[in-house]
Order: sequence, then C-alpha cells, then structure tokens
Amino acid sequence: VGGCDKTVPAQLMGAISANRPAIGLVAGPMLTSRWHGERLGACTDCRRFWAKYRAGEVTPSEIDEIEGNLATTAGTCAVMGTAS
Repeated sequence: VGGCDKTVPAQLMGAISANRPAIGLVAGPMLTSRWHGERLGACTDCRRFWAKYRAGEVTPSEIDEIEGNLATTAGTCAVMGTAS
C-alpha cells in the first residue's frame, strides 16, 4: 500500500529488483482544505506558515487554526510535487 509520489515508484522498483510479483494499491491523496479562502497543502504550507509564525506575522491562535486545516481527511500528502 502506497500513495506518495515517491513511495509508489520505490515499492514497484523494489518488487521488480527482487523478481517478485506485486500488486500496487495506491491509497490516494488527502483532500486539501482552506484557511481564510486560501487553499492549503500539507507540506509546503506548513513550512511557509511556520516561518511566518516565527517571524511574528501569524499569531499563536492563527497557527493553531492553520495546523488544524492542513490534514483534514484520510490519505497521503495532499501536495503532489515531485513526480507530477
């Protein structure tokens, strides 16, 4: 079972290199959410807003709201950045 744009190819390459049959089950990405009308993706926005929080541009209550909206559904990372 995989889902990340990095783990699925790695799992398939592992099965091929071990000369074993494999069935890939891709779990799928989590749905994105919004904060103040802005679409949030887990990895990228987490780092961006954490930097703003450390710079004093985002309040502690705002960072709590943002963190609560980064991973709101089941699934793998909502950001498909490497392979897509």
